[in-house]
Amino acid sequence: LVFGLVGGLVGGLVFGLVGGLVFGLVGGLVVRLVVRLVVGLGGGLVYGLVVGLDKGLSEAMQFALAYVPLFLLTFFRPFYLPLHLWQHWRSENATNPFLAFRYSPVYWDEVIATPLPHLKDWLVNLVKRDREQGMKEILFVAEKRPFQRTAAFKALLAVTEQDLQQLPDVSALASASKLLNNFPTDSKDLPKGLEDARRRVNTISELSQGLLSRANKLDVLKELRSELESFRTAMALTAAPVGTAFQPLALKWLGFVKIAEGEFRQRLTFTPIPNNFIVGNPVQTRDEEFFKGRRDIVIAIENNILNARQRPTLLLYGRRRTGKSSTLLNLPRLLSGKFVPVFIDCQDAKYWSSDEEFCYHVATAIFNVLRQRDLLDGVRQPRLEAFEKYAFTRLDEFLNDVETLSRNINKQILLTFDEYERLEVGVSKLKISEAVLNQLRTIIQHRERIVVLVSGSHRFEELKAVNWSDYLINAKTLELSYLAQADAKELLTEPVPNLQYGEGVLEKIIALTHCQPFLLQAVASDLVNYLNAQKRQHATMDDLAVAVEKVLVTADGYFYNTWSDCSEDEQTVMRAFATGKGNSVLTAEYQAAIQSLQRKEILEQENGGYRLAVELFGRWIIKNQVAAPLPKPQP
Repeated sequence: LVFGLVGGLVGGLVFGLVGGLVFGLVGGLVVRLVVRLVVGLGGGLVYGLVVGLDKGLSEAMQFALAYVPLFLLTFFRPFYLPLHLWQHWRSENATNPFLAFRYSPVYWDEVIATPLPHLKDWLVNLVKRDREQGMKEILFVAEKRPFQRTAAFKALLAVTEQDLQQLPDVSALASASKLLNNFPTDSKDLPKGLEDARRRVNTISELSQGLLSRANKLDVLKELRSELESFRTAMALTAAPVGTAFQPLALKWLGFVKIAEGEFRQRLTFTPIPNNFIVGNPVQTRDEEFFKGRRDIVIAIENNILNARQRPTLLLYGRRRTGKSSTLLNLPRLLSGKFVPVFIDCQDAKYWSSDEEFCYHVATAIFNVLRQRDLLDGVRQPRLEAFEKYAFTRLDEFLNDVETLSRNINKQILLTFDEYERLEVGVSKLKISEAVLNQLRTIIQHRERIVVLVSGSHRFEELKAVNWSDYLINAKTLELSYLAQADAKELLTEPVPNLQYGEGVLEKIIALTHCQPFLLQAVASDLVNYLNAQKRQHATMDDLAVAVEKVLVTADGYFYNTWSDCSEDEQTVMRAFATGKGNSVLTAEYQAAIQSLQRKEILEQENGGYRLAVELFGRWIIKNQVAAPLPKPQP
């Protein structure tokens, strides 16, 4: 090829130069001389290249076709692959896998350049069968088989990772560096980043040894935590397999350090965890750190009132203990300044003991809120004796003054009736008349500056004694569901910062409760009580198991209320899913019950089927409601 190229170029150059000069001189004209010279040089060069390349390439191709396959075959030894795979298969089922390994090509030939498939996994499995002999085989391949050294080092890394995962606590980290001694220090075949990981593990081991010798162990733990956080960050930026092997180790060891810090502080002095979790009672404005989430509901209330041409009635719907009362009580600080929320608790018998008292106490509730906000201009305090006759007329007169005030101060009055279903009890017992409900409808239809919001655990169609849709016309439903996971984590951690959750405990509480607000606080409260009794501040999974068993007793009222509020068919469906026999109720007979439970957020769809939304409720059912027989599957 070289000969052809050089000969063709030189020959073409000479031919072109001579031809160009001769024809140029013969032509006798300078222009023709230049033209002929260019044509001659170009033509000669092209001719020489074509001839030279053709001959050179032809000989080069003949040589390559003869040499390259032979070189690849002898250097890479691909013909060993079937034998290697055969022995690997034999080893997996052999009584003595080491015998099959020694019959493999990796023992025959030290210069097999072809990467042998499954060699790393084979070596790791040999270690599992016999650690000492397996480690000898890994070191044999690493030292004697240079082209398979990478697989040997990956196997050694996998075995080392398994050993490091077995370290039980922070004191055992002192021996971590010894587990990396099998790796050479100067091999170019070591996985990328291993030297940096080994240097950091050595530092961590030295610090862990200091826990036995140094007096100020808390300082050592802080230094160790800082080193482990740096180690975790470095491994997150390191390529596999080193990064993927050591980053989880760093996270696990950080957990060891946090546990050790907590235990050490506890030994120095124990301060009981303040149990600030609020179980059962609504969260008042003064306890705002325990009220989490619900921003979506607040925004929906504002948008439905401010952006609507006609002021709607709002139904805040949610099952019991989902935080409806807490949401209404916290509206004064959550809503914008354009609203004056007035909270009316319909569970209080004074609102349904008589028509006169209903009117008087509604007016008094509005007056008290306006007085607290210093907004009483032109509004007089209601007097009970004034409402003893013509109570609805007195209430209208009072609301006229309130509307005049609201226009002057440019604010909306938001009347919130919590547990509105209790008014139905007063109507059923003939303590109040349906005139009270007509008054509500009048306020909704004709009071431009007053908006009505009712809150309850039943939709209108679930109540039979009163046709609520007729009175609370054009009502728009806002559903209050479970908390978001981020809000649930804040609720469990922020109000009680010295409560320390072990690995997985926080996540398990969220999974058990499905972020149901009442159950979140109930589990956390019982967990705090148990830890204080144990004089500890760090909660483990075992501690959580104890607290969960307590909650199944302390929260029995909530569970039983949820259970008894369902029909017999719904109870049958819940019992079936709690005991893992949900398929037995997936029939036409129970479809209405299943759909009803979905609306109540007791059942939810999952992977094409159904499950109980709250795992803790399922445990209560198993413990308390499994006596009734399950339905037989339909033929």
